[in-house]
Amino acid sequence: MARLAQVRFRRTAALRGRPRAALSCLVLLGMTSLSCRDDARAPSDPAMRDGGASDSGTHVGDGLDAGLCTEAGSGSDGGTPRSATQSPGTNCTAAPRALVDVVREIADCAPNDGHGAPMIAVNATHIYFILQWIVPDVVLITTPGHLMRVPLAGGKAERIASLPTGSIHMTQGLALTSTQAIFIQAPKNGAGHSTISTVALDGGDVTVLATASGIANAVVVDDDNAYFCDAEGVKAVALKGGASRTLASGIVPFSLAVVDETLYFSSADSVYSVPTDGGEPVTVSAASGGRSLIACGAGICWLGGPALMGTLMQSLPPNLPVALTSGLRQAHDVVFDGEAYFVAGGFGVISRVPADGGSASVVYSESLLTHVALEGECLYWSSETTISSVALTAAHMLVAD
Repeated sequence: MARLAQVRFRRTAALRGRPRAALSCLVLLGMTSLSCRDDARAPSDPAMRDGGASDSGTHVGDGLDAGLCTEAGSGSDGGTPRSATQSPGTNCTAAPRALVDVVREIADCAPNDGHGAPMIAVNATHIYFILQWIVPDVVLITTPGHLMRVPLAGGKAERIASLPTGSIHMTQGLALTSTQAIFIQAPKNGAGHSTISTVALDGGDVTVLATASGIANAVVVDDDNAYFCDAEGVKAVALKGGASRTLASGIVPFSLAVVDETLYFSSADSVYSVPTDGGEPVTVSAASGGRSLIACGAGICWLGGPALMGTLMQSLPPNLPVALTSGLRQAHDVVFDGEAYFVAGGFGVISRVPADGGSASVVYSESLLTHVALEGECLYWSSETTISSVALTAAHMLVAD
């Protein structure tokens, strides 16, 4: 159960100007798999209980006003009333607030065998997320995953697109442009090929931009291209369509970030960069591989070291990479707002690390919290139970009990 963190009464410096954010990849690994609570309700649609799809495309459980599998465009116009502590023009509050109760509504669109913490991406109006399931793979063959969104102010969740498989074992990815959601559609088994696909932010027909060689591990975007990595290396494809092109080969990365005209990518033991229009890859770090690559000021940051006890790394060229903090238990994801880093850990915590490095402070705790995102003046995260938000001004002061 989520615990509200206490507020430390101290003054904080005004938020410094934020750098242009890297659209870092959101990758769901097996270690982030989660199980539903025992009180999660069974699907009311027999077809869904059997792993099939209903003809209606909408699955709303008995007694619920809003189900997670409402089709795009059919949601209520009304949203959750703003809290008295919510500032005009913002979509978050000084206290952590749940936007979606995943456990309560999860049974509306999947077998009742469990789900993974949704990977998330946020724009100025909605939070987008991908739902995947923990059920036997034989069932997952006929059970799609879902790309969904919910208004930042609260309201009904909408299904934007379906994924060929909802298997927690298959890597998915998600990134947003001003008009499109770009996402990985994983194959139904490891012998197939992922596709890099796009759909309008408010739903519609899905268009395949590129087919990967085997499994695609990550996807990021800039104004012109989608970048992805597969069994052959790092590739780019124009958002308007066309043939994909290889930027780097001979390396199988699992994390990407694009910063201005540079694409960063990481393997298990190294971090590299390459110009977005092609060229020779450059080794950024040969001592530490990277998860969750992000822009941080004039450089690049990532979660390095062992997955069970990670290190927050920073590279500010031409200086050598440095460790900003260590001992981050099961660190999965990280964001940077110009003043501090917020790290999501597999033990269900968000930790805050000063921009210049130092000890990590646990600011919030919720069961199996996995992904984090920033938009405007708000911090967002997903867990096994909710997708939630809090005002950044509060996140800079919160300390866990």
